[in-house]
Amino acid sequence: RQRQMCIRDRLSRLPSYLKKLDDISVINFAGNTFSKFPKILTQLPNLREVDMGNNPAINLSEAAKHLMKIKKLDYIYFNGNNLSSLPAEIAQMDALEEIHLEYNPNLDLSQACKVLAQISSLKILNLANNDLTFIPDEIALVSLKGLVLDKNPGLQLEQALGNIGQLKSLEVLLLRNNELAILPQKLEGLAQLKALELSGNNFPAEEKERIKTELSQTKVIF
Repeated sequence: RQRQMCIRDRLSRLPSYLKKLDDISVINFAGNTFSKFPKILTQLPNLREVDMGNNPAINLSEAAKHLMKIKKLDYIYFNGNNLSSLPAEIAQMDALEEIHLEYNPNLDLSQACKVLAQISSLKILNLANNDLTFIPDEIALVSLKGLVLDKNPGLQLEQALGNIGQLKSLEVLLLRNNELAILPQKLEGLAQLKALELSGNNFPAEEKERIKTELSQTKVIF
């Protein structure tokens, strides 16, 4: 992939010459001062990844109407954009495989999941550092293979894992740096996992052994 970097240059627009780079597939304009989505990106026929994180002034509803026109787009980063909801237009991004929503503590996760549930291609959802306390029933994302819940120390784990157990396609779950010392007694809902990341927590040795024993078919990383 060719990469055009525009990181933290305090830009409010992208250079016009970008539209001539029709082989470009990754655009990163995170950490700038955009208030409007750069429409020029819809003219890049091979664009697959857009990082527009940490542009808190950007109008996401307006941005989504342009993003849905980028037919090959499969990775999107909205981290640190002060989101409270996801626009309905996101559901029309038919090729989307991975979405990053971390550092958005005001996000209505129930509403967001209702939108994301309409994207059959979605495989990875990143919700790290969102001050989450629960996982809503609407998490039922049938194609999801990877879920990132790092740095959400207030998460009520028993409730969360109960709903995560609905995700029958889930293969990888990340719960790093959550100040955990114990997992719930019943872990059946995680038995299908290929990998469970638990590093950066406070598990005693006996709890680590219990988790490994109960999830014997899962690669557990402490």
